[in-house]
Amino acid sequence: MDVARIAFIPILILACSYVYIRGGCTGRIGAAILVVTSLLGHWFGSNMAWGQFRYDIALIDTACLMLFLLLAMRSDRYWPIWAAGLQQTAVLTHLGAAILPEISPAIYEALATFWKLPILVVMVAGTYLDLRSGEDAAP
Repeated sequence: MDVARIAFIPILILACSYVYIRGGCTGRIGAAILVVTSLLGHWFGSNMAWGQFRYDIALIDTACLMLFLLLAMRSDRYWPIWAAGLQQTAVLTHLGAAILPEISPAIYEALATFWKLPILVVMVAGTYLDLRSGEDAAP
């Protein structure tokens, strides 16, 4: 297991804890989506090599995208829209790997897993900005 994967877990826990506590209903749902799909992807991602198209990770990422889209449609916050857009990029990475099976395994893994970090940033920044603007994010 590489350093990036090990370092991601505490970052995920800290960021999602903040969003869960301060982000109201949207924050709780968004944090849960990201934690569950990240941990599933982390577990499945470490069980097999990235030398070929990863149906399991693609399915998890697609489910994450659908959940963020649903959250964005039902929420009055802006960050779920950004999170869905970033997650869409991860899903498109899988599509690219399916079309081009000769893609480098290291590049495929890096591109498919990278997008969780910007989503964390968007969730934390969006929650912070909601609170700063005076909108009561937490009930």
